[in-house]
Amino acid sequence: MKTLIIKGLCKYFPITKEKSFTALNNINLSFDNTGFVSIIGKSGSGKTTLLNMISRFDNPSKGEIYLNKKKYISKKKKDYLFYRDEIGLVSQQYNLIPDRTVIENVSLPLLISGVKKNKAVAIATSLLKYVGIPEELYKSNVNKLSGGESQRVAIARALIRNPKILLCDEPTGALDSINSKKVMKLLSSISKSRLVIMVSHNLQLVKQYCNRIVELSDGRIINDYANIKTEEELTKPKEEYKGQYNWISKFSLKNYRKRIKRNLFVVASLSISMIITTLVFGFINGKDSAIKNSTYEQLDFGYGTLSKDEIVSDTGFIKLTKSVRPNIVELRSNDKIGKLFNICPNFSAILPQNIKISISDLVFEGLSYTPIYSYQDGYYDKSLLTKGDIPHSDSLHEVIINLKCYNQIASLLGYEPLNEYLHLYHKFESIYVNEYGEEITDYFEFETDCLIVGVVDELDYLNSPKIYYSYLSLESYLQEYVLLNLSTYYDSKITWYDRVMDAEDYSVISSYSYQLFLKDYKDRNLLFDNSIFGEYTFNSTSLVIANSLIGFMNAAEYALFLFLAIGVIGTLLIITIISFTNYSEDRKISAILTSLGAKNSDIENIYVNENMYSGFISLALSLILSYPLSSIINNVIYKYINVSNIISIPYLSFYKVPFLYPLLITISVGVLIALATLIPIKFSKKRSLSLELKAND
Repeated sequence: MKTLIIKGLCKYFPITKEKSFTALNNINLSFDNTGFVSIIGKSGSGKTTLLNMISRFDNPSKGEIYLNKKKYISKKKKDYLFYRDEIGLVSQQYNLIPDRTVIENVSLPLLISGVKKNKAVAIATSLLKYVGIPEELYKSNVNKLSGGESQRVAIARALIRNPKILLCDEPTGALDSINSKKVMKLLSSISKSRLVIMVSHNLQLVKQYCNRIVELSDGRIINDYANIKTEEELTKPKEEYKGQYNWISKFSLKNYRKRIKRNLFVVASLSISMIITTLVFGFINGKDSAIKNSTYEQLDFGYGTLSKDEIVSDTGFIKLTKSVRPNIVELRSNDKIGKLFNICPNFSAILPQNIKISISDLVFEGLSYTPIYSYQDGYYDKSLLTKGDIPHSDSLHEVIINLKCYNQIASLLGYEPLNEYLHLYHKFESIYVNEYGEEITDYFEFETDCLIVGVVDELDYLNSPKIYYSYLSLESYLQEYVLLNLSTYYDSKITWYDRVMDAEDYSVISSYSYQLFLKDYKDRNLLFDNSIFGEYTFNSTSLVIANSLIGFMNAAEYALFLFLAIGVIGTLLIITIISFTNYSEDRKISAILTSLGAKNSDIENIYVNENMYSGFISLALSLILSYPLSSIINNVIYKYINVSNIISIPYLSFYKVPFLYPLLITISVGVLIALATLIPIKFSKKRSLSLELKAND
């Protein structure tokens, strides 16, 4: 029975676009299932090329090869595995993996095919004994072996899958005469149970040991004749292997240790990228809640003014408007505004926020005299109080100040101002024009001493030092404060409260607006809904600060996204470059593994696993380090803008799913690393196995 048949085999190597070199020309051969056949000839005659065609290290230009009546010349990688079980390969360069032990090298083909480690090692051990390798060398790296020992280990590895054909390329070319004879005797013995085809230039050894000699010249067969026979026999039954040993992981781990410095650089890059990713994600996750909660930390958050814009001139190109005080009847009948707010006259024209404030003779600049509706429950958030107490009743003689004001006063006084009296003073001139065009002038003079009874800790971002007083107490005060000259003129009691309420809506004394105070501070989230106010314009310093902070954080989010994208892309490029470098360094080892039966996916998984080790080490480091880093950053942010927990990493629960975030980031890391590793390998230039086996030499 003919095991191997070659028909019309040709191989051309291009020299230029028009010319090519003919390495093999119309080769026709057939081989029995046993015997020791030698292919001889001068250098360049085509010996090694023919062996590469049979081994599928290279593809023929023309012709067909049949193994056990099955045609197996194919350029498809998946068809390569069919004859890896049928053909064993022994190279002149041995093609052993240098940083692996003897036993690892020999057992590797079985591990690749799915044999359990213990069984593979047992079979490898029996073969090593057969080829004459001393037991003390089994756990030595093959780079410590002599040439003869390396060649015998290569033969043992080629035999371990019990192939029908053993191909040997110059097996004695690098050996001395003693080791050459040992190898030839071994191959002669092996040829009793299978077909051995050997390429050699040593005619003396060929004639001594081989059964058949095929001579080539200029790519053609010029001689094919029978020769002597050999002794000794090796019989080994074919086995079906079951089970699985993860040889890929073992390879990846050894590669990882071999390139430890490079991989530590990858770990560092990935860790930084993942920590930044986690912090940015924590910022996005916690930003809205943190800003919402922090912006509410203003005692006057429910306070603002409401005005209405009237068109003064509209030319079609330019529209001029002016702000006026809205109609009070319309406001109070408005379902949304009337329900949510206390609508009050605005006294800021006669008593603005920037009045003179002093203690003894020390005048304080930049303090804002700001109203809240009342000290009664429901109008303010008591949780903001950090020092002192809340006034027991609405009175102009007791005030609360914010922490910024407290610190400013304390720094000038040199001691804490709690329970100190502030002296307030302001004078306002009002000119009333009667129906005869006569001017009637009155003066509003406000002077009082008020006790600082409490301190509130507010959002610090863009906020100013504030002194909070009760609006209701001011309203009561103005309802009793009479304009003497105007009252005398009309012979009727006219108070400053009346003066403001009766003023024209477009006059200065009306402040062009009404003041709004939330009836319940717990409804403060509704202030962000502009639809409540409809045609009116609502102005609130606290809301401006809140919206400014939200805008700042949104801008920061976009900037962080850009920074994050650049960082992630940069890290993936590093992984891509390092993966390609690793693969390029190991091209020969990859070719050896392929020649031993490893699939393309197996080779790729070695490098994917290697980078996965870095990826998951980095992931663990990032998850561990992100929490303390987020705490540090949160403390710094709180110190400067009083926003707490702006970075909130959902380790335990995300969208109410336990541990969803760690799971998502783990999957993302795995997918991105796999892509970054596989892309350069997939798109690297593919070459024949014969060229790959010469890589890195």
